[in-house]
Amino acid sequence: MIEKSRELLEKIGLRVDPRVTVKELTVGEMQMIEIVKATSKNARIIIMDEPTTALTDVETKKLFEVIKGLKNQGIAIIYISHRLEEIFNICDRVTVMRDGCYIGEDLVRNIDRDKLISMMVGRKLEEQYPYLKIKSGKSVLEVKNICDRSRIKNASFVAKEGEILGIAGLMGSGRTELAKLIFGEYKKTSGEILLDGKTVDINSPMDAIKNGIAYLSEDRKKEGVVLNLSVGNNMTLANLKAYEGPIGKINKKLEKDDYNIYSKKLKVKTTGYHQLIKNLSGGNQQKVILAKWIMMSPKVLIIDEPTRGIDVGAKKEIYEILNQLKKDGKAIIVISSDMEEILGISDRIIVMSEGKITGEVSREEANQQVIMKYAVGIS
Repeated sequence: MIEKSRELLEKIGLRVDPRVTVKELTVGEMQMIEIVKATSKNARIIIMDEPTTALTDVETKKLFEVIKGLKNQGIAIIYISHRLEEIFNICDRVTVMRDGCYIGEDLVRNIDRDKLISMMVGRKLEEQYPYLKIKSGKSVLEVKNICDRSRIKNASFVAKEGEILGIAGLMGSGRTELAKLIFGEYKKTSGEILLDGKTVDINSPMDAIKNGIAYLSEDRKKEGVVLNLSVGNNMTLANLKAYEGPIGKINKKLEKDDYNIYSKKLKVKTTGYHQLIKNLSGGNQQKVILAKWIMMSPKVLIIDEPTRGIDVGAKKEIYEILNQLKKDGKAIIVISSDMEEILGISDRIIVMSEGKITGEVSREEANQQVIMKYAVGIS
């Protein structure tokens, strides 16, 4: 049995001891084990649903090599992905579904990115970032020379009402760390945070929430939702005090009324209040998290990787929600590793490198070359 397992593992290029436990494996190795399980049963068709979501670039490259090997053995692969570059990299034909309906299909060699996006969302590429130009208002959040022990160094910036402030930078530049420092998840060692011109002490996420600062994590499943709770419970989780009834019990009617209002307002596709959130798509989970924070009427909304793991159609719906929040006068900070997204939706952009803010540009000045210059530390 061990030798047979070893043979199957080596067949796909995975050199691990068959006797190791699953918890000792990386996510990429576990993905490969699933493929081994399928091939060991002589499967002729393998369905892969978003297989690279949690993989590193190296693991993704290895997975693609395995997929090509399986194709050469005559095994059919149905590959479900929102990542367009993957479709063009490994697929022969592409079928597009939208809102549960078949839209069309074509050979990959006959289609380009613009046409594929148009099929997926019913719109052209240039319509993907529905920028809303409005006059920004007063400064809501002001950060002055904040630092922590090692990650963030003298960061200063202003976020204004009615604007989206983008934060760009390479991986490891300190974007997420800066957000968590402002939100109180990390402790600052020096510097000052002001809201509406007044200094506030933020030593924990609870302090941030009380002061009207909301943070949507880049890791939706670990830090954004409680997977085994319902959609309704997740949506009201940050604002439970608003639903307190007699003897500390939750007023379920009031909670469900607000769920109905916000699920409709944000176009959450769900079977209802009681559906488990883990059974929703990534885009709908993100809308529920947005609703959770919008319901507490924050002054500042910090969103880390707002559309990671979300299909193209849901992305535009998220951008439209952000535009509505701009109209409502919210100060919105968006952190994104997607250059097109940052350029497409931001009013201003600050750029980070090695824990420092290395540049700030207006929407009119911003382009990929300017952003990259600051991102690699060239001022």
